Amino acid sequence: MEFLVREFFRRPNFFAIQYMTLRTKLKDPKVLMMIGLVALVCANLARYAFRTAASDGVPDFVMGGFYGIAIPTLLLSVVRRSRSGGNSCP
Repeated sequence: MEFLVREFFRRPNFFAIQYMTLRTKLKDPKVLMMIGLVALVCANLARYAFRTAASDGVPDFVMGGFYGIAIPTLLLSVVRRSRSGGNSCP
């Protein structure tokens, strides 16, 4: 029984490994740039999709949400690229 307990605690946790890979992927400036650009495209497409809709506040909320995701991720990507000292071109 003691052997099983030791083996259980020696094995890495599967969920922790996936969480760490997601965390490390979000530190990559290219991934942040792609997330920001996709959100920016979605915000612009939402503007045209909601053009005929009644303005009850929902279209503004959706576009604002996409712009709220796009702007910080793009800025964070630029800052991380400049601090990494790498090439600023993709």
